[in-house]
Amino acid sequence: MTDCVFCSILDDEIPSYGVYEDDETYAFLDANPLARGHTLVIPKTHAETLGDLDDGGKAVFETTRRLAPRTADAVDAPVSTVPMRARLIVVAAAVAAVVLGVFATDLIAAFEPVVEVSFQ
Repeated sequence: MTDCVFCSILDDEIPSYGVYEDDETYAFLDANPLARGHTLVIPKTHAETLGDLDDGGKAVFETTRRLAPRTADAVDAPVSTVPMRARLIVVAAAVAAVVLGVFATDLIAAFEPVVEVSFQ
């Protein structure tokens, strides 16, 4: 087992408020949200990079895509998220693990992209 906060959440060592779960991913509300409904999506297998996952992160991105409109509806706000804006926002984290965030707000406009990537 790694010393990973997300692994500890999956092992129920740290409490979380889960909003979605399937065989490959778990989504829960961020303990320090940037906006109402800020949700984190993690794979159920520890990985430091998307390349470390057997599916290259497909399940995490698919869960994020599914949760984006639901998050917007839940907080009655326009949605901004990685796949919906076709921008990948990478934020340095203290934990070396794959995690994607979903939050429904216009706050994302404040993030200045360093590199823009299009997914065809």
